Amino acid sequence: MGSPTCPQVRESSLSAVVAELRELAGRIGDAQLRAEIIAGCDRLGGGPPELADAHPTPRELDVLALAAAGYRNADIAGLLGTSTNAVKSQLRRAMRRLGVRTRHAAVSAARARGLLR
Repeated sequence: MGSPTCPQVRESSLSAVVAELRELAGRIGDAQLRAEIIAGCDRLGGGPPELADAHPTPRELDVLALAAAGYRNADIAGLLGTSTNAVKSQLRRAMRRLGVRTRHAAVSAARARGLLR
C-alpha cells in the first residue's frame, strides 16, 4: 500500500504543478488561453483558501511593478521611501495572494490577471 505521507506528497506536488502552470500562463500571449489556464489553476487551488480570490494591495502592486522592471529590493525601498524589510514583506504577501512561490512567478501571475502591464 502507500505510506501515511503520500497525500501530503501529492498535495505538495499539486501545488508545485499549479505554481508552474501559473508561471507559464504569464508567458502566453493569447489572453483567452491565459485566462483559461489561470481559471483552471484557481479551481485546483495552489494558495491558502483564505487568499484564493485575494488581489495584491495597491502598494504590493507598486512593489511588483518595480520588481518586474528589474529593480532589486534595496532599489525598490529607496524609490518608495520604505525599508528593504518592508519590500520583502510586501513581495511575500503578494506572492501568497497570487498563490505562487517566487518573485518571478508573482510578476507573471499579476500580468496574467491583468494587474500589471
